[in-house]
Amino acid sequence: MYQLLATIKNLSSTGIRSISYDEIKLWLGQFRTDEEKLLGILIIRYMIYRNEEQMLSLIKSALRKLAFHYIEEDDEPFIKWLQILNRKDKGLKFTFGPPIDREFGLPGKSGELMIRFIQQLGISKSSFDYPECATILNDNDVYVLVDDAILTSDQITGILHKFYALKTLKNCAIVVGIIHKDGLDLLNKNFPNINIFYGEVITHEHSLTEISKYWIDKRIWNYEKDPIEVYTDLCNDCEFEKPYYLGHNNQALLLMYHHSVPDNSLQILWDTSEKWNPLKKR
Repeated sequence: MYQLLATIKNLSSTGIRSISYDEIKLWLGQFRTDEEKLLGILIIRYMIYRNEEQMLSLIKSALRKLAFHYIEEDDEPFIKWLQILNRKDKGLKFTFGPPIDREFGLPGKSGELMIRFIQQLGISKSSFDYPECATILNDNDVYVLVDDAILTSDQITGILHKFYALKTLKNCAIVVGIIHKDGLDLLNKNFPNINIFYGEVITHEHSLTEISKYWIDKRIWNYEKDPIEVYTDLCNDCEFEKPYYLGHNNQALLLMYHHSVPDNSLQILWDTSEKWNPLKKR
């Protein structure tokens, strides 16, 4: 257990995970029994954490794939991906926007971040617009929905259904930093004409339900009660207002970004109650 804590401390101090060791200690201090304490330490140790630099790199990778997918036959041999996405004089014109419905408000934390990211990477501000603009686009336009992560695909599916013009465009694409294979499979099945470009894929193997089996098999976990049972008992004692112990759609992810925690992750990572403080608020 002490070796695991030392590893976590090193990850925090090197900036690989921009959660301070003091914040982690405060969060771990809520775990009471030896089983719970080991569970908390293992969750931190095996969590997928993406800091701002890593998220920017994932979005950049997806944008590069997008650009070279739509390269023109008469383009220069060594044309750069940013030139493709920013060009106005010939060929396809790219418009970027977050998967949100402005009827219900302005972009949230992740939407604002994606807007900032694509501008930071060098894409012109004039190339930004919201999904409703799809009604005025033509065959020479590509509308690109940009998101930090797609895990179940529920939100982006809702946008595609609401703004029907997106589905009827000759060229519509999705650019995303992190995508869950379940969400990717659903989008490919339901929207086969929409191209999806991503930086990283995660799977059910990144869930607590699967990782806990690995802990048991490798004898990292030696207690009689299995990790899921210990976790469920802990969550019961937290008395959350709504029980989403394994997160949205029961994906049970150990996933966190520098700016937020998706609600597909374990509830103890992001939710608050009178008896529990999260590692990071949504």
